[in-house]
Amino acid sequence: MGEVPSTSDIVLDEPASGYSARWRLCRLLGVGGFAKVYEAEDEMGRPAACKAILADTPERNARARCEIEALRAAQSHRNIVGLIGATQVGETWYVVQEMRAGDILDEVLTKRGLANEEGGEARAQRIVSQLLHALAHLHRRNIVHGDVKPENVLCGASSRDEIQLCDFGSSVLLEERTRHTLVDGGLSMGTALYAPPEVIRTEHVSLASDMWSVGVLTYVLLSGCFPFSSANDTLNHRASFAAEPFRSVLSPSARDFITALLRHNPERRRTAEEAVDAMDTNKDGGVSVEEAKANLPAMQRYYQEMGMWDGNHGIFM
Repeated sequence: MGEVPSTSDIVLDEPASGYSARWRLCRLLGVGGFAKVYEAEDEMGRPAACKAILADTPERNARARCEIEALRAAQSHRNIVGLIGATQVGETWYVVQEMRAGDILDEVLTKRGLANEEGGEARAQRIVSQLLHALAHLHRRNIVHGDVKPENVLCGASSRDEIQLCDFGSSVLLEERTRHTLVDGGLSMGTALYAPPEVIRTEHVSLASDMWSVGVLTYVLLSGCFPFSSANDTLNHRASFAAEPFRSVLSPSARDFITALLRHNPERRRTAEEAVDAMDTNKDGGVSVEEAKANLPAMQRYYQEMGMWDGNHGIFM
């Protein structure tokens, strides 16, 4: 992880106000499909993250430009990573962003898990609420993030769990369109475990695609496991709420929040702003095990009457 590229010094075309134009790449932090992320510092020693994106074909160059344009259009929101600047050197784009202290959300899940800790549901609400505000900001600008998953939600070290959405490598600028038709050209369009059915089938992506991913992320954040065991389960829109912690620990509002996002039909999913409103009106922070067990038969009856429950798999969407 200590690798430094041959181009270790870069000069940004138009750095953000208050930032230096010249940056030095110090050490490698991570590697993706067509990109590497480095720790960088400016002439004053201030740290940042620099994403080096390979743009050696017209398609990859267009993809990199779209990522930078989407991130630039998404600025001025506390829950979206700050863009310092970008520049192209040869066949590589360098995108310098603010460095975020603290573990990524994926590590929070691995180390602690939220469903079984005291106040865990309330903590999950704090995290997901901020993510929803970030997505509402994007969606008002007709930007699809395209890859909402724990690894792309940076979580601060403070007790307030301040988060920032990052990595716009799969973003889509819809402009006047309501959705973007997908073409299987070898470029990533999100991550399969968090992708909605329409993306798995390589059909189209829309603002509603992000909302499915929020539903999966919330499920994972609360339970530590995925709602779907395979792409086939996702395509058959089947998610299980029959096992723990959904059976006895979490509140009905948490289950309903996720259910309203994991809808097979994109038009039936809540929008980001609708999800924010739903979360703001259901800040119960969970229920006791005794209360949840008492509510379970009524919940089963409700979903059975709606044709959305069976004893083996739980709730069907």
